Amino acid sequence: MELLNARFQRQINIGAAYYPEVLRDDALIADDISKMKQLGISVVRMGEFAWSTMEEKEGKVDFSFFRHVMDKMYEAEIAVIFCTPSPTPPKWLINKYPEILATKENGETKQFGARNDYCKSSPIYREKVKGISRKIAEALSDHPALVGWQVNNEISPREVCFCSYCKKGFSQYLKDKYKTIDALHAEWGANRWSLNYADFDDILPPRSDVWNHPSLNLEWERFHSKVNTDFINEEMKCIKAYSALPVGTDMMPIMEQDYYETNANADVVMFNHYEQNGFFAHPSLWYDYLRPIKNKPFWVTETQVNWNGAHYPEFGFRPENNCYINTWLPIAKGGELNMYWHWREHFAGQELYHGAVLSSSGRFAYNAFEIKKASDDFRKCKDILLNTRVQSDIAMHFSATAWRTFKYVQPLKNLNYLEFFYDRYHKAMRHYNVDLIDTPHDVSGYKTVISPFLSCVDEHGLKERMMEFVEKGGTWIVGPMSDILKDNAVKYTNAPYSFLEDFAGIYTQIQIPMETEEIKAVWKDGTPLPIGKTFDGYTLNGAESLAEYTSSYLKGLSVIAQKQVGKGKVIVVGSVISGEDMLRLVGVQPIFHASNNVELTKRGDCVIAIEIENQEGMIELPDVYRDVLTDKTYSGKITIGAFSVMVLQKE
Repeated sequence: MELLNARFQRQINIGAAYYPEVLRDDALIADDISKMKQLGISVVRMGEFAWSTMEEKEGKVDFSFFRHVMDKMYEAEIAVIFCTPSPTPPKWLINKYPEILATKENGETKQFGARNDYCKSSPIYREKVKGISRKIAEALSDHPALVGWQVNNEISPREVCFCSYCKKGFSQYLKDKYKTIDALHAEWGANRWSLNYADFDDILPPRSDVWNHPSLNLEWERFHSKVNTDFINEEMKCIKAYSALPVGTDMMPIMEQDYYETNANADVVMFNHYEQNGFFAHPSLWYDYLRPIKNKPFWVTETQVNWNGAHYPEFGFRPENNCYINTWLPIAKGGELNMYWHWREHFAGQELYHGAVLSSSGRFAYNAFEIKKASDDFRKCKDILLNTRVQSDIAMHFSATAWRTFKYVQPLKNLNYLEFFYDRYHKAMRHYNVDLIDTPHDVSGYKTVISPFLSCVDEHGLKERMMEFVEKGGTWIVGPMSDILKDNAVKYTNAPYSFLEDFAGIYTQIQIPMETEEIKAVWKDGTPLPIGKTFDGYTLNGAESLAEYTSSYLKGLSVIAQKQVGKGKVIVVGSVISGEDMLRLVGVQPIFHASNNVELTKRGDCVIAIEIENQEGMIELPDVYRDVLTDKTYSGKITIGAFSVMVLQKE
């Protein structure tokens, strides 16, 4: 039989997290494999928390059990992604080296008994993790079932450590960035509250019971993201010394951990997500963000089959075809693998009542056969899904720096960056191919870049690259609340922006970051322009006004201004406008006209339509199209059923 990696690359794969070390029962494992085959499961993840199984005592390493399970998987033509167990150091390791446990902000040491309770800065722990990672790779890299590697699990700066290593590392991080303590004082405006330090070693990590300087909070978080990235990179390097198969780390839908930095040395972007019942808007946003990071298909390594729940079942009942849509959406958006957490419910321990494909007694979940339905679809669409990519002419900036900054500095009351970005901006793009990109990303391949609430433009050379992008013919739609802060949450003092006024030919005369219904605006042709949340009023210094305020203190000032620069143009937006009005600025027709509950993704000469709100939707087809899934032809205005998928190929 061939290596399963070759087959893995020639199909769209569906899988699940599997914990055979909990079962230790060949009959149950055989039953699991049989049921996996019934549903079209083609890959499993194993090993991510199993350090004590691999190394029962220090130096007593034994991978025979996992090789045995991998043999069984290989016989059944089910591939394996193997994981390093670094999130869960065994008790013998902690008994011998208690200093590897993380320190809480009150000085207490975390206690053994959960996961991710270790310090990523600990030199001892790093050596032990590298040791077990090398041994895993050396022992298993030759197995024919193996198709990839996962290091660690859901690493995040939300889990921080206050030990001496982390304090020292933070001091060095600040010194490397600011060079001198006087430079830090000047940058942070330290004299205001007498927040001056003797030197970098004098700076204490921020505690949650103190009203900290926002720059301190932000830099502490950014420091831990970098520590985590270093930790991940060491594991990846150990694996790559023995294996050429793809390596990645599974990340959660949060941006405290920088996706671009974390995945710089990864071969594949891995993503875990768990959503409220029927809420597919956020995963759709994240897929548009994941896809361009490495410009290759991403892997969803964890998502729910039915209910979620670390402590009890929650997030709502999943109606018919919810699991089916949850399986299809990442694949339509450019993924090549969707995996569930987890295959079989645990019979003991934490997360006891989290849903799974099977119950702990081995019975299928009520919606398990929706997996089979999706698997059958993927076989029908195999050539389309494998041989086409999601190509986007439009990009939107979705920024880790903005995410972090708006946690600690609120230019608008109760600003939730993710929710606001989705509701006001990404939601409008449901009928377009769009890439969500962070500031390090190359913009040269796009025609239009949209940058709302991009707090910091002057990082990663983006300012210079956006100027070049416009001069060479691109359209940049920027604002509101963009280019307003440095990467450390500090305002500019010579202008409201770092460079936007000069570049866009405007002068910001009035700024009102406060919701009110008294401020109105119209387009240049007199059409009403709904605006809200924040209001910047511009006078013109080389730009032309596309829309202006008609009331209050801002009457007569421009709210949307445009300037030709070289072969392109920059459009500055001074208030929050509707998605429809944003698309007016973009000036591009959608893939199809469709109802707002339908996601459209163009792949080559095909369009994948997915209804995501569990109600009938409408699509207007300009020509005759065949649905590859049903082999039926359609034209004109058609109906798409609730929680259903159509793969429309032009005849």
